[in-house]
Amino acid sequence: MLKQGVVRFHYSLHVFIYRIIYKFYHIMIEIEKLCNVTTFQGNAPFEEASTTPTNGEDGSGDPTPPTRKKKPNSRKEKPNCDDFIDAKSKTSIKDLKVGDTIFATINSSIKDKEGKSIRVNPTGFFLVVAVDKNVTKGEYKFTLRSESGTEYKTSKSGIQLRSYSDLQSKLEELKKAMEEAEKQEEERKKKEEEKRKAEEEFKAKAIDFAKLEPEEKLLKTIESGVTNIWMVGPAGCGKSTIARNVAKQLNLPYLCISCGIGTSATEFVGYKYPERESTKFSEYYNKPSVILIDEFTALDPAVAQVCNAALANGEIETTTGLVHRHPECIIIATSNTFGNGADRQYVANNQLDASTIDRFVGGIIDVNYSDKFESQYDEEVVSYVNSLRCIIKDEQLRRIASTRMIQAGHTMKNNYFADWKDRLIINWSDNEKRIVFDRLNNPLSTNDRYQVKYAA
Repeated sequence: MLKQGVVRFHYSLHVFIYRIIYKFYHIMIEIEKLCNVTTFQGNAPFEEASTTPTNGEDGSGDPTPPTRKKKPNSRKEKPNCDDFIDAKSKTSIKDLKVGDTIFATINSSIKDKEGKSIRVNPTGFFLVVAVDKNVTKGEYKFTLRSESGTEYKTSKSGIQLRSYSDLQSKLEELKKAMEEAEKQEEERKKKEEEKRKAEEEFKAKAIDFAKLEPEEKLLKTIESGVTNIWMVGPAGCGKSTIARNVAKQLNLPYLCISCGIGTSATEFVGYKYPERESTKFSEYYNKPSVILIDEFTALDPAVAQVCNAALANGEIETTTGLVHRHPECIIIATSNTFGNGADRQYVANNQLDASTIDRFVGGIIDVNYSDKFESQYDEEVVSYVNSLRCIIKDEQLRRIASTRMIQAGHTMKNNYFADWKDRLIINWSDNEKRIVFDRLNNPLSTNDRYQVKYAA
């Protein structure tokens, strides 16, 4: 799910950036239309006319071009862009006069290097250097000079005034769009860096939970803040012992409630007759403690619902009143199955309601026999019991080879019981004993992993 979220985020970000680029592209097309021919000459400052147009008249009745001062070895006069006429000005094109500076796109023609006339549409600032008017015919001829010094001749219809402020607005819009894109990119990089650091930290601190010993699993789960814990494992693997040892390590009071068919709700909510009495459960429920509900799946479903309420609601209604759960009250349930009901080995297990199982989500611990714990006992005994476990599993026998069997075998062997192997399976059927004998002694029917270091 995390990888999918990251992919969706990157896709959305890329779409946003592509939209910005698309918008930028079209804005640049507009700007190119306005500015692709005429460019500002930063190293050639604008020169204003030394005089205003004279009042004298030539043969056509047009104003006479002004006389301009020439700087030695200087380029042609440049338009004055401090005061100009554009599309937002009230001045009409027919009213343009010599000395005016306009911001416009003009249609004209120039000679290329081969002397051919080519049409051009430069946009920018232009100085009106000559005006030829024939008012009677309505003809207007203009000579315009660009900032680069290039002169263009055109008619009234060949001049299209542009809005300089609109161009500036587009440039500002583009600037803001680029700044926003940069901001988004910085935020993306920041998030990626934070994610990378989080992943590195996780890898550095990651715990392979499956490889931990059962007691370590329980401690890590409690340290993570989980207070509803369910340990599931075969009989005799030390679940109750683990819970008791952890309570001792945490220096917390320990209460064990052993469950069975005869366990009633009064164990949890108290008694009404002959008088109202509280319970040990409610006492420990209301203070920092470890409460072990042993063989949880052996409870009657109705009683299990009472526990469900205590696990889910943080309170329980007892015969003496409402009791609230202490935040440091840790409830540990144990069972041989995952609440799916009885199986071949554990026939006394009831099926748990899905809502009850849900109370333990994140706190379910799969417990098995601890190699570390069992290694303290006689090596031969441990090897023999491990062989029995493999046979039970493969042959689907309704038997259990628990840690308690190892402890019993260790005690008998240390007390010189020559038949300690037989005594460990004395209650097994003759057929089961035969299977064990065949698997441990017949090389043809015995897998290598069932071999033990001793002669039967």
